[in-house]
Amino acid sequence: MFDIFSDDTLSALSMQTLAFEVLESTRNMPFKLPQEAIYILRVSAIIEGLGTTYIKNFNGIKDILPILQANIPRALGAKDTLLEMLIDEIKYTPWLVKDLKTTLRQASEGRMQVEMSPRQLEWMTKELQGYVRPLLLSFAGMLGSIFLLLLDPSLKSAAVILFLFSLIKLFYR
Repeated sequence: MFDIFSDDTLSALSMQTLAFEVLESTRNMPFKLPQEAIYILRVSAIIEGLGTTYIKNFNGIKDILPILQANIPRALGAKDTLLEMLIDEIKYTPWLVKDLKTTLRQASEGRMQVEMSPRQLEWMTKELQGYVRPLLLSFAGMLGSIFLLLLDPSLKSAAVILFLFSLIKLFYR
């Protein structure tokens, strides 16, 4: 799984190719990367560029990983002891309660707002259409069978067949 850590044959070109493939694979995904993630990706690209300029066969993952592993807990705000961590959490409890109250108040007043990018809205619209369209067609068929029966009672068998077909289509999409 971690062949990349011991691979000395990686070059700047292969790392660049990998980065472009990752970016291309995420292009059509219905989410937007947070600003912090973009910042980390930019810093990683700068480190990779400097490393490949000055060190032959620089492997940013293999060469930087030990430093990152040692410093990630500190960067995430981890404290040295459990007591310090608990004290920190207790300090932030009033703000958590305040934020919770604000959220509940906005929800009860109908003032909740969700920000979405146009691409997210486009993706959601397409997904919802895929789910709702078959339901609407099934209900339209059921209503059509009822209207058919009301218009001409002699078409009872056609109305029953249409209703059953719509009902089956509703459950077995």
